[in-house]
Amino acid sequence: MNVEPFSEVKAGDSGAPVTGVQYLLRAQGFPVAVDGVFGLATDGAVRDFQADRGLPVNGIVDHTSLLPLVVTTGPGDTSPALSVSRRSERA
Repeated sequence: MNVEPFSEVKAGDSGAPVTGVQYLLRAQGFPVAVDGVFGLATDGAVRDFQADRGLPVNGIVDHTSLLPLVVTTGPGDTSPALSVSRRSERA
């Protein structure tokens, strides 16, 4: 995955980057509503994910947290992480 233009996603952010992070959190087993808003629930899920993976717990999805959050998929996979790409393919 190329994460290069990605800088960070944090509390107060909104839009497609937050939606992507929310789908990835769900795919990793951290239930959070996918609403494109980085609010308290998303912040909590990010912090839980970071603690679970032994990452710095700061609630910020940056390069350190994004790479472990990424889910590898293949043909026939039904991961929630695929929801973003499938939706954009239909558009």
